[in-house]
Amino acid sequence: MYEIGWARSEIAVAPRGYAMNGYGMAHHRATRPGTSLYARALVVRDDLCGSVVICCVDMAMVTHAMRQAAHRRLAETIGEAFRDESFVLCCTHSHSTPGGCGYEALYNFVTPGFVPDHLDAVTDAVCDAVVRAWSTAAKAELHLSRSSFPPTQGVAWNRSVASYNRNPGVATRTPAQTHLAVDREMAVLSVRREGDLEALVSLFGVHATCIGNTHDSHDGDNKGRAAVDAERRLRSTGRADPVAIFAQGTAGDVSPHYHGPGQWFRQASGPTERRPCLRTAQRRAAGSEGAERLGRSRAGGDHR
Repeated sequence: MYEIGWARSEIAVAPRGYAMNGYGMAHHRATRPGTSLYARALVVRDDLCGSVVICCVDMAMVTHAMRQAAHRRLAETIGEAFRDESFVLCCTHSHSTPGGCGYEALYNFVTPGFVPDHLDAVTDAVCDAVVRAWSTAAKAELHLSRSSFPPTQGVAWNRSVASYNRNPGVATRTPAQTHLAVDREMAVLSVRREGDLEALVSLFGVHATCIGNTHDSHDGDNKGRAAVDAERRLRSTGRADPVAIFAQGTAGDVSPHYHGPGQWFRQASGPTERRPCLRTAQRRAAGSEGAERLGRSRAGGDHR
């Protein structure tokens, strides 16, 4: 049995008109409050192998500046027990998140520029979540499950099926089979204490672009919203401080929007933000409706 801790911390970035990171468009600016963004951490300790720290942020990407700042502070706070080689800092890849969090001029071009306050806010949230997860770690069970969305369930589409078909060893797909030219498996790492589901890490590859580039506020998109929804449902079962991490998998050219015959008509039929969201499919597949549903693909709805 491992010692496991988990925690989440809000990324406190107020909208001030800066362009968001993801689409790379100067008009895509955060001008009003949106959904909360979080850093979610899971710490697993073992006497034989040491520790692993997983932290996922509701951000478009993880920059060198983010990891460098978080590593420096965590090493100072936790001490020698914190190891950089076992620190996994990842993201949801939401395209509606704060920009200017790195030193790379290309990514900062539309923001415009480096925004130290944004980097500090991400660093604060990462370190707070990790430190609290570390300090509250206690004995718990770790389980790994895998399940696949059925072929009839619309959850993801490959927008570059011609490129996909050039991969060795894959079944050739037609433009009408873009939903099959993706990895439809979700892996879920779950944490249980006294039989109760307390935290989870979901890995599924699909772009967090349900929210388009005309949105005017920060948004966790499908993975951030799935996490909030899962945590709310776990709290309703009596869990005090659950954490649900919906990290990004091999997203590649995998889109949450329908790609195939008639796609332009379908995509023009209404705002995608108001359609049944992919968050529901991911949350249900991760089993967050209850402990007994862990790992089952019970996704439903029309996700385009």
